[in-house]
Amino acid sequence: MTGRRIRSSDSSRYYVGPDAPDDIAIGFTFLNHRYWGGEVNFRMKQLMLDHAFLQFDRVWFHVAPDNIRSQKATMKIGAVFTSDEDLDLSGSVLAWKCYRLDRAGWQKTKAARLGAMHHKS
Repeated sequence: MTGRRIRSSDSSRYYVGPDAPDDIAIGFTFLNHRYWGGEVNFRMKQLMLDHAFLQFDRVWFHVAPDNIRSQKATMKIGAVFTSDEDLDLSGSVLAWKCYRLDRAGWQKTKAARLGAMHHKS
């Protein structure tokens, strides 16, 4: 890890999406651009996903259609695109790309990523 602290303005959250009320979603992630695609972002998602999978079988991600960087990052952690939906996630109905990650998919991605990190050190 970098030893740097994530600023209080950097965040991500859990929420229940209207398209999957029996599951949990992770989103509205705002990180300083220097953490995009790096180990800090992965470790934050690792903590959140490991915690979510203690109680849920699936985790959902809702990504804006024009946010290509986040779509790629979501697939990089093993999530699979399921549909385009118009959803109210924060007070108004907007278009979202919906991605699902199941426990087995996350375990596979995590093992591969942590193995790669271990070999680098």
